[in-house]
Amino acid sequence: MLMFLSKITLQTIHFLFIKKFIKKVIMEKDFLLYLLYTLLIGIRERSRENNDELTFRLCDLLHSIPLQLAKEEDSKDAYHTLCDDVKFYEMQDWLNKRIEEFNNRNPKYKDVLIPL
Repeated sequence: MLMFLSKITLQTIHFLFIKKFIKKVIMEKDFLLYLLYTLLIGIRERSRENNDELTFRLCDLLHSIPLQLAKEEDSKDAYHTLCDDVKFYEMQDWLNKRIEEFNNRNPKYKDVLIPL
């Protein structure tokens, strides 16, 4: 039966399949980012109840980033906001340690991602 389909029809079917596949991948990524967001909110609230200030601050710093990452153009803004918040909370040592760990695992970024 495929022999009778025109080239345009096959291209249309292929395009619709790719479009549906991409939409599913994006949905899965957005859902995983949403899960991280809700997890960080939950941890933040429990740490507030338990007077765990360090965990509260870390979750407060990071909870909005997953939803910002869902919008690719916002990732640079999310990183700069994180850096500003880290400076506000005077947690540069914590972030610098994470940057060092990241650079050790990803040497190709060593000259790009520098400590505060």
